[in-house]
Amino acid sequence: MAKRTANRKEMRKVAEAAEAKDKTKEAKTPVVRKKKVGSRRSKSAAAERKRMVWVIYNGAQKEEARYAYADKEQADEKLAQLSAKSSKRMFYIQPIKELLSVNAVVMKKVVEEVDEASTEEE
Repeated sequence: MAKRTANRKEMRKVAEAAEAKDKTKEAKTPVVRKKKVGSRRSKSAAAERKRMVWVIYNGAQKEEARYAYADKEQADEKLAQLSAKSSKRMFYIQPIKELLSVNAVVMKKVVEEVDEASTEEE
């Protein structure tokens, strides 16, 4: 058994010497680190501007009229007119947000149609 213990001790010394050699080699060679490649962040698109409008819908959820948010009184009057005109049909008003760029032309047309319709009724 003594012989086996001696072998084990010698083997351990050899292993420690090999580890020490590896450590000195590692210390001498410079460590090359890879540069982090960051992903380029693209500029996020600016959020599109929106505006609030009052929309009057009938019971089938079809749009009857559209008014600017500041014209709440006119929208209420139109709602009252539509409700008085037809007792069987249901109408309701709801505020919605619309994009300024896309619906600016549509809103202008709707306002013109409402103006034409109101001048014809008078």
